[in-house]
Amino acid sequence: MIKKRNLDPSLVQWIMTQTGLGPGIGKVFYVAPAASSSSQYRTWLEGLGILESEMFLTVAEAYAAAVTDRNDVILKAPGIETVTAGITWAKNRTHLIGLGGPQQKGYESGTGLYSSTTSVAAVIHNTGVNNQFHNITVMNAGANAACLSAFKNAGYGTRMIGCQIIGCAAATQAATALANSLAIASGGYYFYAENCNIGSTDFGTLGADTACHILFEASGMSSDGLFKNCNISAQIDATTRCLIYIGTNGIDRDWIFDNCTFYAFAANHAYTMTQVVTNQATTPSTYDMAFHNCLAINCTEFRTDSNACTWVTGPAANGKGGIAVVAT
Repeated sequence: MIKKRNLDPSLVQWIMTQTGLGPGIGKVFYVAPAASSSSQYRTWLEGLGILESEMFLTVAEAYAAAVTDRNDVILKAPGIETVTAGITWAKNRTHLIGLGGPQQKGYESGTGLYSSTTSVAAVIHNTGVNNQFHNITVMNAGANAACLSAFKNAGYGTRMIGCQIIGCAAATQAATALANSLAIASGGYYFYAENCNIGSTDFGTLGADTACHILFEASGMSSDGLFKNCNISAQIDATTRCLIYIGTNGIDRDWIFDNCTFYAFAANHAYTMTQVVTNQATTPSTYDMAFHNCLAINCTEFRTDSNACTWVTGPAANGKGGIAVVAT
């Protein structure tokens, strides 16, 4: 734990700007692996004046030291940490920032958390309020039907910026009903994601019609969310797969996708996804999901039947606005 007065002023300013919290940031915790020939981040941090005693080996250890409602900030050094137990992120206003910059596709050179443990249902299960996650990769590659999510959000006001969230990365989980990358659960309203990659065309092929990369859990009734400049992608082996799945009464009020790209990859274009969004119920609860200036590749429509709850704006004033078509 490092007090603000002992931090380099430029670092304090960067954290304030990154989170938008200004002088409201709490205490700062560093996470870095033990120094080795392939990881010198502890030596690097010591060069910044950070004492060895003030560093943690794992995100879970740093999280355990944080205090709820204090706007504590955990800074994760570049590199992927392998975790064997999911982290329940229950503390309010407790933030995780990766020091490897915005996360690109592919996890190996990223900054964050990876699990292949078959008992990990979600690598991070956020239940805290107003928590922020920046520049972090979270991947669940557990080869088991129990490994349902990479990141599960059940806390309101969550912000996710520059992150990469990958689930359905192993064949067993990708063929499991309701497996996903990002799950929005009960209490997960006011969710905000910007410049994030959700899902992957490289790891796992969706093998069930209700497996997806964004799941709104049944009865969750989460409302008022925004995805901005995000990429949501999957590899598919049937036309009936989807990228977003909404359980019965899983969504409420407005959910906006602004300037997002949806990509359903199939080798040799053997399959084209019929619709980006699938509902469990034919008569869902009242909500309005809008796609504003979005692009869907290898997808026929955003929805085949809008059920009066799905809206599309873009270059065309019909249900196929923003659908990429073969050039002639």
